[in-house]
Amino acid sequence: MEKIGFIGCGNMAASIIGGMVSGDFDPKIIYATDSDNAKLADISEKFGINTLNSNAELVSVCDIVVLAVKPQVMHDIIDALSPEIRNLKNKLYISIAAGIKQSTLKRWIGENATVIRTMPNTPSLIGKGVTGIYAEQNTASEKVEKTIQIMSAVGTDIIVKEERLLDTITAISGSGPAYYFMVMEVMIDSAIGLGLDKESATKAVIGTALGAAAMAQAQINETAPAALRKNVTSPNGTTEKAIASFQADGIGTVFDKAVNAAYSRSQELADDFDKVK
Repeated sequence: MEKIGFIGCGNMAASIIGGMVSGDFDPKIIYATDSDNAKLADISEKFGINTLNSNAELVSVCDIVVLAVKPQVMHDIIDALSPEIRNLKNKLYISIAAGIKQSTLKRWIGENATVIRTMPNTPSLIGKGVTGIYAEQNTASEKVEKTIQIMSAVGTDIIVKEERLLDTITAISGSGPAYYFMVMEVMIDSAIGLGLDKESATKAVIGTALGAAAMAQAQINETAPAALRKNVTSPNGTTEKAIASFQADGIGTVFDKAVNAAYSRSQELADDFDKVK
């Protein structure tokens, strides 16, 4: 049975490991390293996985290595591993780091290894995430399938055929939770301005968001969000007035501009990491 190792045990890695263990993965095949020994001991006790003292030992032992460190330290972590142990033909590396291209990772690791990029978002921390996955066209199907099995432990997967589309996933799903949180924030302020106390306003806004998302999810294959909106927009009613106000102020343009700004920044970050030799 293939052994799976995590370099880095931050919140995202812990969520993935937790999802794997609560699913079909045997904790005995999961290994982890981290510079924080207390964090490592905690995750071992919580999930019953194996811990190792060095990244080199983990890469030597494991068939699949999940690179779960911050992008800023990724190069140094990889560079510290000798080419003899990291650049092996059957080795699969799964990166969950934002902004580092597959070609950049492959250059750092070595051309023999297989590298698959993923982009999970923060709701993955509670098992409600969306993860973009990109693999080169010639990547063995079993390696792609194994990546999907691992990342589906924290939510929904979206396979993209072009790496640039991971920047789109970043702009929509990676940054997207913050957009929704901002909308909630503004609606809570409006509710307070119209007389609700903060607790009631927060409960009303978050409950409404949760219900609307659940309705959209339940009808994802039958009814588009635009149709759901029209279904609750009665002629000459309160919702119609609010929607008309949004449209008059150019809400579509505002969101499109913001999403494109996030997309461009994602590409800029990838270009910056690509310059690191």
